[in-house]
Amino acid sequence: MTSVQDAVLWAVIMISFYAMLRKSQFANNSRTTFNPKEQLTRGDIQITEEGLIIDIQWSKTSQKHKSIHQIPLKRVEDCVLCPVLAYSRMGTMLPVLPEEPAFGLSDSKGQICAFSKSDIDKILHKLLVRCGMDTLQYSYHSLRRGGATCASAAGCTDSEICTIGNWASSCCKGYIKHSTDKLYYISKKKWDFFANFSTDKLP
Repeated sequence: MTSVQDAVLWAVIMISFYAMLRKSQFANNSRTTFNPKEQLTRGDIQITEEGLIIDIQWSKTSQKHKSIHQIPLKRVEDCVLCPVLAYSRMGTMLPVLPEEPAFGLSDSKGQICAFSKSDIDKILHKLLVRCGMDTLQYSYHSLRRGGATCASAAGCTDSEICTIGNWASSCCKGYIKHSTDKLYYISKKKWDFFANFSTDKLP
């Protein structure tokens, strides 16, 4: 990482992907309306020997602060895609107080300013353009959807995915995009099912 902004953005991407975060869980409509009771603060994310523990105070499916949704993220040793490494590096480059935004940048006065939702959209749009990717096909929401898809491909059950992503129902199934190989596998399973019937059983 060559700059603080790079480190912060990478931490946002890694944690959003693995924890399947909603954008509203760390960014509000504007930079000045950050709400520590609804958006993540540094104090809501703890580094442990095993990895990270993220305490979600508020979400789309839990808006009355009745309980804390806890998301553990495992440390991945010697891997650039480790969310713990990304968060730790950001914390080293941009140390802040526990009550300050989990993700943000210093303003002209040296105070930590939270990202707005539009900030995240603009930054990711520029990154997608630099990578030559279709900005109409991908957005911040792709991280949540991609996290669910990856978890499914890794063998996680719908229930496990719903638990981490804090979906209130099995609607997370609509977020999962299966690979072509997976779809071929499903097609083959159907064929195998019909192949078990002998022709004399057919009407």
